[in-house]
Amino acid sequence: MESLNNHDFIPFSIDSHGPIISHLCYVDDIILFSSEPESLKIMMEKIETYQKISVQLVNKAKSGFYVNFQDDDIRINQIKQIIGYNHCHFPMQYLGCPICIGRKKVVYFNNMVANIAKRLQGWQGYSTSHSISGTSSQGNFLPD
Repeated sequence: MESLNNHDFIPFSIDSHGPIISHLCYVDDIILFSSEPESLKIMMEKIETYQKISVQLVNKAKSGFYVNFQDDDIRINQIKQIIGYNHCHFPMQYLGCPICIGRKKVVYFNNMVANIAKRLQGWQGYSTSHSISGTSSQGNFLPD
């Protein structure tokens, strides 16, 4: 993706004072950011080149794109034609965290809170079971 700088690529930024981003990568996931159709075309060319060289393919069934404009906007069809992925809607979950546009709602974080509570319950059960029972080389150290 570094080679994007050598093309007519227009990077994405939330505002003129914000950071400029083209992509985020984590393990086998990638999130691409773009604000112009021509930049999307350049990104897709890079992905196609990567697929040919690495023989790793993007799973289109698991891929999608998110936009911050209305569903009836003609740009959505334009993006679909360029990248060939499905249009998805916010909020989305990425690495267990909600990603949304606008005001954050408590309901967006329910899954994350439930997962943390589940982990804490597991740790509590683990530490309790190890502190109450056990054996030593002398036999049981707790009376029956």
